[in-house]
Amino acid sequence: MTLYLTEDDVARLLPMEACIEAVEAVFRQWGEGRADNRPRARAVVRGAMLHALAAGSEVWGRLAAKVYATSRGGARFVVLLFDATDSSLLAVIEGDRLGQTRTGAASGVASRWLARKEARSLAIIGTGWQARGQAKAVAIVRRLEEIRAFGRDRDRLREFCRDTEAACGVKTVPCESAEEAVRGADIVVTATSSAKPVLEGAWLQPGTHLNAVGSNRADRRELDEEAVGRAGLIVVDSIDQARLEAGDLLAVGGGAPIERATELKDVVVGAKPGRRDDHEITLFKSIGVGLEDLAAASLVYDRAIAQGVGRPLLSAATGASTVRERIEAILRERFAPVHLEIHDDSARHAGHAGAAAGGGHFEVVVVSAAFEGKPLLDRHRMVNDALREMIGREIHALGLRTLAPGEPVR
Repeated sequence: MTLYLTEDDVARLLPMEACIEAVEAVFRQWGEGRADNRPRARAVVRGAMLHALAAGSEVWGRLAAKVYATSRGGARFVVLLFDATDSSLLAVIEGDRLGQTRTGAASGVASRWLARKEARSLAIIGTGWQARGQAKAVAIVRRLEEIRAFGRDRDRLREFCRDTEAACGVKTVPCESAEEAVRGADIVVTATSSAKPVLEGAWLQPGTHLNAVGSNRADRRELDEEAVGRAGLIVVDSIDQARLEAGDLLAVGGGAPIERATELKDVVVGAKPGRRDDHEITLFKSIGVGLEDLAAASLVYDRAIAQGVGRPLLSAATGASTVRERIEAILRERFAPVHLEIHDDSARHAGHAGAAAGGGHFEVVVVSAAFEGKPLLDRHRMVNDALREMIGREIHALGLRTLAPGEPVR
């Protein structure tokens, strides 16, 4: 049975701590050759764009695709999670908060492996949706003592500092400029929508770790050339995808920095070295890959099943067997034997309870039932009111709508 999980469900089921562990686990699987990831594909029409990321994990037996649309009206995100063994659709998950959390988690994994162990201060340029997840993730993997933030909107900056201090338990102070926030910071995050550099390499102290997460387009960048050039180690979540989307790297020397970049999966499994010393500046250029969505979606789904969260999303094909099982179970408590028929057609029989589901419809027909050895009904007779009410309650419990006899399916 397919679950539909909302943004509120995701907020309840996806804590950052657990997401960091899941994202690190899937990068490890990828590094060991037990997971696969495809670069983002985009379809463009005038005024709108459709984006798709696909990934799979042999270890978890799961496949996932995140699909989202962006236009002048905003953005809408959804993740489809499949069982790799039988191709069944496990869940449809609203993906905005999931995307925020998994992006923060990826930076958390990168900071865990690349930032100095004694890093205690974080600077963030940007105060939007993604910046909040970044602060939370870094505060989990390092014992921060101070967060410094800069954003152009002073009211949003103050709100961000107040909310971040409450969420992370770390003193968070607003700064008058990006330079003021960055100078002297052990870890720096850029999480903006800017198309032009917001961070200068001259501001970075030796030993800084930098997470650049704001841009995933070739024509946008947050870092100037010196910031990229000073990085002794450049790590990306996917080199193939970076060649298409990492504007921060593509803008420097015709994309030369990508040729010396390392993938995060190789650092996690030890195939490539991470930070070499406490003076090296390290850069994680985050683009956002489908495996991160798969990890977060799998975690959300498993927790939803364990906690009974989510709404069943039934089609006529998958819903019929579920309805049969539920109705037969409760009818057997009062009548025996019971025989049902499930029709994936509109209601045509005299005695039935119909159910509309997911744009399709099917009907439940009680063929026969007996009580104390005597026939109660057969398919040529009307179902009595008590039995109809009982069936209706079970159908409603599945989140479906019952149709009255003769009512057309719309």
